[in-house]
Amino acid sequence: MNQVVTLSKDELYEMLENVARQTVAEAIRKFPKTGQPRPVCVTQKQAAEMLGLCETTVSRRVRDGSIRLNSVGMIPITEIDRLAGFD
Repeated sequence: MNQVVTLSKDELYEMLENVARQTVAEAIRKFPKTGQPRPVCVTQKQAAEMLGLCETTVSRRVRDGSIRLNSVGMIPITEIDRLAGFD
C-alpha cells in the first residue's frame, strides 16, 4: 500500500542537499579515473548536473545569493565543493 509522507520545506531541502552531496561525492571519486583536470569554474547547467539539482533550482539559488558567481558569471568549482560539503 502506498503511503503519503508530508515533509516541511526545510526537511525537503535537507533531503535534497543530502542527495546532492552523495552525488557529488560519487562524481569526485570517479573523476580521477577520467584523467581530466577539474575545471576552475562551471556553468549553471554544469553545476546543476554536478549537484544533482535542476537548473531552475541552481538559478534560484544564484539569485538568492546562496550560490555565488565569479566576475564572469560562472560558478567557481570551490562553490561546488562548498555546497557538497567538501570545503
